[in-house]
Amino acid sequence: MRLVGLGRIVPASRTALPHAPTASVSERVFAELKDALSDVPDGLARARALVLLSFVASSQDLETFAAHSTSQDPWMRSAALAAVARLDPQAGHVAAIVRDLETRGALRTPAKGDRVLFGHDGIYADVAHAARCGAFGMEEPLASRARAYLPIYRLLTDQAAAGYERNMAVEALSSVGAREDLRRLYRFRKDPKAFVRHNALEGLGRILGRPVRRPEITSYQMPLPAGVAEWERATLQELERLLKAQGVI
Repeated sequence: MRLVGLGRIVPASRTALPHAPTASVSERVFAELKDALSDVPDGLARARALVLLSFVASSQDLETFAAHSTSQDPWMRSAALAAVARLDPQAGHVAAIVRDLETRGALRTPAKGDRVLFGHDGIYADVAHAARCGAFGMEEPLASRARAYLPIYRLLTDQAAAGYERNMAVEALSSVGAREDLRRLYRFRKDPKAFVRHNALEGLGRILGRPVRRPEITSYQMPLPAGVAEWERATLQELERLLKAQGVI
């Protein structure tokens, strides 16, 4: 998450920063933001501030975030789950996010905007960032975090999420998905967006052990050269042969 426009989210704290000689910069910033959190009136803005707070926290601060997991505000509950999972992405914490997403379908609509949850300053920004691990060379620990978040990406593809959520989930599965994700990726072989189709083909090839390298020209919407269409046709034909041989389709 980019620390942009912080002043619009969290007002200045009325409490002085800790001046203990052993206090690190992160500890000082954490104390400042934690103190100011109660001054933020709006639920979504406060939720974003809580997630922001987790980026200067450590695993020792888990209780600070867990305390908000029973909040009456749905945004604060989601933010608490996001913060806890970012600090400690164990299966139980990720499963709590899956349950949260399963119950808040009405909030994930075009009217509200899917980037409210998964945008660069969204509640689940860390999940979206980890989904791009392939674009960052599969460097650790980002790839490990993406693997921990796999249940989230799988839920989004199973729910046929639209727009940014769909693009993000397919990109993640392309990089870290497993054999159980072959059918999920195969469903996107004819997606309207070339970027999504090409991610799906690359993911299928990786899992099947038949490396696929997409053309240099790929896009969400712009028309593609005729050669790209031929590459897609031939690649899909080869991958379908392997999928059939292995009883996947």
